[in-house]
Amino acid sequence: MGRPRGFDRERVLDHVVDLFWRHGYDGTSVEAIRHATGIGPSSLYAAFGDKRTLFFEAVDRYRARVVDKALDGLEQDRGDGLGAIRAFFTRVVDGIVAGERRWGCLMTNCAVERAPWDEAAAEAARAHLLRVRAAFAGALVRGATGADETQVTAVASMLTAVLQGLNVMARAGFGRAPIQAAVDAAIASAEAAAMLPVARRMPAAIAS
Repeated sequence: MGRPRGFDRERVLDHVVDLFWRHGYDGTSVEAIRHATGIGPSSLYAAFGDKRTLFFEAVDRYRARVVDKALDGLEQDRGDGLGAIRAFFTRVVDGIVAGERRWGCLMTNCAVERAPWDEAAAEAARAHLLRVRAAFAGALVRGATGADETQVTAVASMLTAVLQGLNVMARAGFGRAPIQAAVDAAIASAEAAAMLPVARRMPAAIAS
């Protein structure tokens, strides 16, 4: 019978998530991971493999701990979709101002730092962005009775891009006013698109 591992894997991963989230992949050394987790090098390697393998396990943990919780309201709400979008961005802004999202988003940071030369990181970032866009699209469909698929996809993509911009602004230390202004403009655009009849949102040749 093998010896028990002697540590809580999820708790260790939470420490590692925070390190990568705050300092990035390149800014997080194996020594820093060992110090934060209290695990020796041989045990760390035996449990998680090398730093890159540990990073992707931390990404999975981040999705479960942060992303799933953040998107739950958008994906599970069956009422006013636009209201769910407004509530989502309110939580994002409040989290940034309160310091809970001061490091931005690990997935956004991953896309910026790792995706250009690490295909696995690029794929993880793409999958994340597609999930976010799908959550926005689902909410828009519930909130826009006359929306066509092309317009829903376009607005959902816009909201996804705005969210990533907010994450970068949070990491750069912007305060509530400019962040809220960006959110207000995005929500106004989404609401305007939702209220326009389909024929008015399509080119004349197509609408006719």
